[in-house]
Amino acid sequence: MSRDIAREYNQADMADRFGIANQRPARTGRRGCARWLILAPLSLIALLAVSVVAAWLLFEREYATRIYPGIVIGNVEVGNLTPAEAASRVQRRYEAQNLVTFQFGEDKWFAPWREIGIRVRADEATRQAFNIGRAGRPDQRLQDWQNRQSVAVAFTFDTQAARGFLQSYKADVHIAPRDARVEIDAEQGLAVAVPATPGRELDIDATLRNVFALAMTQQPAPVITREIAPAITDVSGAVNQLNDWLQRPFDLHLWWAGGWITRPVTPQERVRWVRAERDAGQWVARWDAEGVRAFVAGLPAELPGGAEARAELRLDEAADMIHVAFQRREPGLWLIALHGEHRHIIQPADTFESLGDRFGIPVARLLSANPGIWQAGFSVGQSITIPHQGIMMPLPITPTNLKRIEIDLTAQTLWAWDGATLALSATISSGIPKWRTLTGVFQVLERVDEAYNKLARVKMPNWLSIYDIGEPGESLTNGIHALPVLSGGRRLWAGHLGTPVSFGCVVLGIEDSDFIYRWAEPGTPVLIYGKTPPSPFTYDDLIEAQQKAGAGQ
Repeated sequence: MSRDIAREYNQADMADRFGIANQRPARTGRRGCARWLILAPLSLIALLAVSVVAAWLLFEREYATRIYPGIVIGNVEVGNLTPAEAASRVQRRYEAQNLVTFQFGEDKWFAPWREIGIRVRADEATRQAFNIGRAGRPDQRLQDWQNRQSVAVAFTFDTQAARGFLQSYKADVHIAPRDARVEIDAEQGLAVAVPATPGRELDIDATLRNVFALAMTQQPAPVITREIAPAITDVSGAVNQLNDWLQRPFDLHLWWAGGWITRPVTPQERVRWVRAERDAGQWVARWDAEGVRAFVAGLPAELPGGAEARAELRLDEAADMIHVAFQRREPGLWLIALHGEHRHIIQPADTFESLGDRFGIPVARLLSANPGIWQAGFSVGQSITIPHQGIMMPLPITPTNLKRIEIDLTAQTLWAWDGATLALSATISSGIPKWRTLTGVFQVLERVDEAYNKLARVKMPNWLSIYDIGEPGESLTNGIHALPVLSGGRRLWAGHLGTPVSFGCVVLGIEDSDFIYRWAEPGTPVLIYGKTPPSPFTYDDLIEAQQKAGAGQ
């Protein structure tokens, strides 16, 4: 301690002790400046602190229910908004304004996210945004606010809503499959297969698979479709069957006026005979019986003189027989055209016998249809009734029976046909000119193992009756049979086959008779035509020969 300082200290001490005032003035200027220098900053700091606290309290009060400034959710500014306001803005921004683009070829469908079920989790995001800067000490809160200015947005995807949206466009995408089908070209007479084409439908599951991810990146979502397979892809069976019926050569042979008239049936005409239709999920070929009937009904008008003679065909029988012929793959069918009841004007050369031959009607039936004409006779120009030829064919013909017997009197030959197949060719003996075998269209009426002729007193084995020559109700019938047998067992006319020798029946050898008897069935048509050749035998010769054979000479 220096001497001056010690001196001052002592003086002061003494003054205090003895009440002696220090006569030297105090040094107060330097000390007051020092205090000010200390107090001024502290006051400023205190004022600033009070201002900051006051400002902070005002800030906290202002944002007690609002999100702090500068906060964004995703790319949406939500500062200064209440959580509810922020949630509404975020939802509006993402769900209403963002669109999903569905790309379908050149077409595009647009849908707001909300409509297809993409929802922003706005409440959760705004809650996170609101909590920024609100936890911990003020400095920690400030730091949290500065470091976390953005909140990531999260989304949910309701696939049911998306399905509902896509369902509304389902019809725009859908193309129904087209099954293979059969068409018949009437101009070509040909069945044609129209191929199947697959359909298309919206594959909602596949379309939705990547919709959410693509929506997040604002990329178009491709619309996925799937193929619908047709139910019917193969119709070849029906087409082949139809074309077999249509294209196969086929002729109708119509018996008319004592001979056959061949009528080819074109594929174009046969179009009406067939049809294609769906049955149990497949195309099938059908035979159209009504179409065949309509065709057959028009044939008589094509026959020469058919209109005047009122020609007709048995429609039901003919239609069924045509079908059977096709099933059997016959090249054609032989049908009998019958004349209806009509009037005939007598010509100079007409006789009862010639009219019977011409129209295939026994004289007794002509007389029955024209009472009194036998006694009075007829004259040129007179009109007489020709009965319906159907009276000589009273039995129905079974559709499956395509058999027919043809007898040529000129050639003294019998042919048995089954469709186009010749079953038998045999030599016969017909009736002598005086008792000639009638020409016309007849039928096998009945079969008898052995018939007996009371007038001639002979047995007729393998008897097939074919027509009545008496009045209606009389039992006077001609038929086809084997060589007759006398009571003693001897055969008549065994050496004369090929020559007219009978009283009107058609006589066959034993073997040929056995065959035709087993082969023919009731209803089988019998067509007799030609002219009876001369015979060396007279009626008296036959009686004499019969008597000699009976006597064993």
